[in-house]
Amino acid sequence: MGFDRDPASATRMSAIGASFAKDLKDLVSQLPAPRAVWVMVPAGQPTQDTVDELAKLLSPGDTIIDGGNSRFTDDIARAEALKSTGIHYMDAGTSGGIWGDRKSTRLNSSHVALSRMPSSA
Repeated sequence: MGFDRDPASATRMSAIGASFAKDLKDLVSQLPAPRAVWVMVPAGQPTQDTVDELAKLLSPGDTIIDGGNSRFTDDIARAEALKSTGIHYMDAGTSGGIWGDRKSTRLNSSHVALSRMPSSA
């Protein structure tokens, strides 16, 4: 199940069999609890806006995973801000930048964060 703000991307992916939600609310409603939502948007305000929107839609025990290239201090602040909601936040930052497709992209995370993930994720 996925969501892309760009309708053309969603249409292309749907053509090869991927399931897409019409918006984040629809996405959240289709995921079984506890939910894990992997966010892959540009670092900075796009990530913050997406996390803020998801925080309004998710429930305690759900997890937001930032798989983008956010600055680690931004992720620390997001995790702290979500603590009171009971929503987990995991930074699985992507390393490799624009060269990742040619020189191998890495995902960075910790075993502590991974241990919080629902077994179905």
